[in-house]
Amino acid sequence: ERLLLSMTFCAGMSACATQPLPADLHYRLDSGAEVAAFPAAPSLLVESFDAFGLYAERPLIYRRAEAQGAVEQYRHQFWIEPPALMLSDGLRRSLRNAFGDAKVHPRNARERAAYVIKPRLRRLDQVIEATGVRAELAVDFLVTDEAHAPRFMLQFEESQRVDSDAPAAFAAAASELAARANAKLVERLSREFAR
Repeated sequence: ERLLLSMTFCAGMSACATQPLPADLHYRLDSGAEVAAFPAAPSLLVESFDAFGLYAERPLIYRRAEAQGAVEQYRHQFWIEPPALMLSDGLRRSLRNAFGDAKVHPRNARERAAYVIKPRLRRLDQVIEATGVRAELAVDFLVTDEAHAPRFMLQFEESQRVDSDAPAAFAAAASELAARANAKLVERLSREFAR
C-alpha cells in the first residue's frame, strides 16, 4: 500500500513538472538571385547540389566558436526541405533569370548541354561567437564541358554578420549568402561565354 502510494505520488509530481515541448519552426532558404540577362549563352545542365553528413539533413546547424569546430543541430528549428534541394532550386532560378529558361536544364532532363554544373555544399552554419553571430556558407561549383572536361572551379566561402542569434535571422542571412554565390557563378559563366 505504501509502495503504491509512493508510486502514485511520484507519477503525479512528474506529470506536474513536465513542460510542453517547444513548437517546431521551419525556415526556407531562398537563394534565387536577380541578375542581368546574358541571352547568348549556350545550354547548361545543372546537377543537384551534393551535400553530405549533417548538411544533408533538415535541422539547422550551429557552432560555438569556443567549441573548436564541433557543430550541433537545433532540436526544433528545421529547414522546410533539405538545404541541398533548396540551394539547387535557387541556383536553377538564378541561371534561368540570367540565361533564359530554354538554356537551363536539370540533370534528369536528358538534354545535351555545352556545360555541366556540379555544385557541392561544404558548409552552412550559424556561428556563435563572443563578439556576435554570423552566417557562414561554403559551396563549390565545378563547371565542365559536354565531354566532362573541367572548364573551371568556382569556390565561394563567405560569412555575414547577423543581428541576433535567432535562427530566423540566420536563415535570412544564409539566403542572402546563397544568392551572392549564385550571382558570382553567373558572372563567371558570363565571362566564360563571352570568350
